[in-house]
Amino acid sequence: MTRPRAATGTGGWRKASKDNEDARGVFLCHSMGGLVARYYLEACGGAELCRAPITLGTPYRGSLDALSRLVNGVSFKLGGLGPDLTRLARTLPSLHQFVPHCACLEVGGELKYPRELNGGLPRVDDELLTDAARLHQEIAKPEERPRPTRSSPPGDCNSPSSPPRSSTSAANWWARS
Repeated sequence: MTRPRAATGTGGWRKASKDNEDARGVFLCHSMGGLVARYYLEACGGAELCRAPITLGTPYRGSLDALSRLVNGVSFKLGGLGPDLTRLARTLPSLHQFVPHCACLEVGGELKYPRELNGGLPRVDDELLTDAARLHQEIAKPEERPRPTRSSPPGDCNSPSSPPRSSTSAANWWARS
């Protein structure tokens, strides 16, 4: 079992002084950092080390801009010159993790989740999209979270498909949002 670095680092700090025994940090995160912190708190047992998460501009429901860039491409051109980053962008798990995980696409008069269109999104890697959906399921509010089918030892944060562990304090944080 590999413990997250924060868990081993704060252990020494907590033991250094009697006043630090119950010390917990504050996560201050922006954008993707908010998703990473939430994953750590919800799925990796980090809630016991955190007093409060503060996230700014974190797209918990995803971003239509990410979906547009995956489908239509990514290029930064100024005056017709600049790199076309489309091929690179389509290999990035993080860009797929920003794809909306809500019903935002109209197909046949019905709203669908992007992940429901297996092969229906041009030039989007279905495997990366499915893996991104798993990440969002794992950090979902407890009432939205599917029940895990297998268990994982505390602190096992090596794979984005590890099942979530319930944490009352983490659940309370997200219930306020």
